Amino acid sequence: MALFFASSSGGFYDDAIHGEHMPADAVEITRARYESLLSEQAAGKLITADAAGHPIATVRPALAPQVPSQVSQRQAHLALLEVGLLDDAEALIAGISDPIERRRAEIEWKAPTYERGSPFLQQLAAQLGLTPGRLDELFIQAGQL
Repeated sequence: MALFFASSSGGFYDDAIHGEHMPADAVEITRARYESLLSEQAAGKLITADAAGHPIATVRPALAPQVPSQVSQRQAHLALLEVGLLDDAEALIAGISDPIERRRAEIEWKAPTYERGSPFLQQLAAQLGLTPGRLDELFIQAGQL
């Protein structure tokens, strides 16, 4: 019984089971190598092929963090505090001259959660000089607090 790895499928094959129905690029590997690869896979590594088609265990690429659709007020305020923008945001709201608009902004600011797509938040972010990408980064940061 011989073991094989095929880079085209990323799979292992046993000639006693698969016989002649293995991919054409299948390369023979030892049982010890097979067990070592499975152990590394169980530890979180990804099995890929080297340039010659032989199996190797590699570190999985990091996934890009997902931008939360909402964060709590506490998380948002702490994130703004960490980057030095909390006082600026509060000053912008306090500086709104129209009393109705200022009250609306205060209500939004005191909401228990902040929605990433909120028009209020978009406007505040722009006034703080935040790009949409930087706002996403802040939401990710806030989501971890």
